[in-house]
Amino acid sequence: ISVAMDNLREYLPDNEDYIQSLDYLRDNLDYVSRLIDLNCQNIDMSEKSDIDVEKFFRNYVSKWNNYGSKNFELRLSFNIDEGTYITGNETALMVLLDELLRNADKHGFGRSYSERNFVDISIELIDKHSDEPKILLDVSNNGKPFSVEFTLDDYITAGKFNKETGNSGLGGRQVYNICKSFGGDMDLITERNDMTTFLFFIPANR
Repeated sequence: ISVAMDNLREYLPDNEDYIQSLDYLRDNLDYVSRLIDLNCQNIDMSEKSDIDVEKFFRNYVSKWNNYGSKNFELRLSFNIDEGTYITGNETALMVLLDELLRNADKHGFGRSYSERNFVDISIELIDKHSDEPKILLDVSNNGKPFSVEFTLDDYITAGKFNKETGNSGLGGRQVYNICKSFGGDMDLITERNDMTTFLFFIPANR
């Protein structure tokens, strides 16, 4: 889809309105394609490349603003060195973020707008002076939190219906598998009564 949109751009007038409309259409079609792959459990994680962390996440937020929910403010912050990279499949990482944000909208905010609603994506470089530096990806929302009894295992167990989300766990399992494909680990923080926080620890290279 993206290739077709890029080819179409060559035949459009050099007009900002045309370009913005085409970007909006492309981002929405790409999102639908990722949703289909997620629901069909057909996410290809085999093709990997080095991903510029800051460039990727800034680009992702821009795309989300074209196709994602407007029920919350999406906020982004960095504490990393310039030229920090992670290795994995870029589309799979977008699927991971899509799933977290879509669930925040559905379960955290009840698909209802409030000016107080927000999701924070923060990226920090940790263990930067060690032989194995990592990025800490923190995705937190201030919607209705999970109960303290809800565990990471509950979230990632495929086929395990849970009363917290009303879902089967397939999306959570895909999030976990994508994280692992980057060589990472994840955690779910539910102890706070005002936030739900997903943490991802992903090997970094510079």
